[in-house]
Amino acid sequence: RVRCYYHTPEGKKSSSWREAQVLELNVMPSNGVKVLFGFGEEDIAKTEKAERQVVPQSWIFSDVRDQEVVAALREVGILEEQQAFWASILPRSEMRAVVHLTAC
Repeated sequence: RVRCYYHTPEGKKSSSWREAQVLELNVMPSNGVKVLFGFGEEDIAKTEKAERQVVPQSWIFSDVRDQEVVAALREVGILEEQQAFWASILPRSEMRAVVHLTAC
């Protein structure tokens, strides 16, 4: 799961974020990220449907606590553009464990 801004009905960037699941990276023509807003039956019932959107990579963000994780992943060769994918398939505990890796 990631925190992400979304397209409003007017086609503009939202002023608030929602949680989303990353479905696909580097979606052309804009090199965006395809995300799914709404998780499980509860969220789908609240929003009436799950919604897929392609958003710019810059609209996906993490909180300050995750900055160490971002830096550690970059150090092991996982660039920021690829990190959303890894965050979508790995548990948060494993993402945070990379901070404690040491060089061989």
